[in-house]
Amino acid sequence: MGWSMSVPSKSVKARDEMLTFLGEHYRDAAVVLAFPVSHWRHQHPKPPSQHFAYGHSESKIGFDKPNDYETAILRWVATKVGMRRKFKDRNILAPVPWLNCDGHGSSPVLPRALWDGSEETAGNVVDEVGWMGVDRWWEQRDSITEAVAGKLLGFAAEADKKDAAIRAEIVRLDGLWESKHAVSGFITSDRP
Repeated sequence: MGWSMSVPSKSVKARDEMLTFLGEHYRDAAVVLAFPVSHWRHQHPKPPSQHFAYGHSESKIGFDKPNDYETAILRWVATKVGMRRKFKDRNILAPVPWLNCDGHGSSPVLPRALWDGSEETAGNVVDEVGWMGVDRWWEQRDSITEAVAGKLLGFAAEADKKDAAIRAEIVRLDGLWESKHAVSGFITSDRP
């Protein structure tokens, strides 16, 4: 079974502006994460789109089955053109953008400046460009056997490499977006 993740944009106009921008500047995961040229993703790039399998609506931008990089792109998109709302059930009282999974679950994109330090929302905190590191699930484990510890070092090194590549790409896109909007005088971003 498939799944999709998306960002509800403030408007169709904001969605179209972002999709046009990404059409010019988006680089596929195969390029950013340096997949081997023989990898199937080089032959089948997957750009963000308004067309995805689940939970779509007129103003959303999303991916089917996004990887870490594509999810990071969606968080960044959310900071630029995403609708905003409060998450009172999670004690997020300032309006923030969010990601939507299959049209059901919402995951806030919480700027560090608005975070209250609670453990409950720590997994939603992003930096000044809307980026957070890849999930390091192994850090949540209470005990790790010696046999597994060596593998985890490899996982950590790979996660660090991914983090560096993904954040560099988000910074690149953010700079292009901000310079485009500074020149045009039109800014769709209303960062908190």
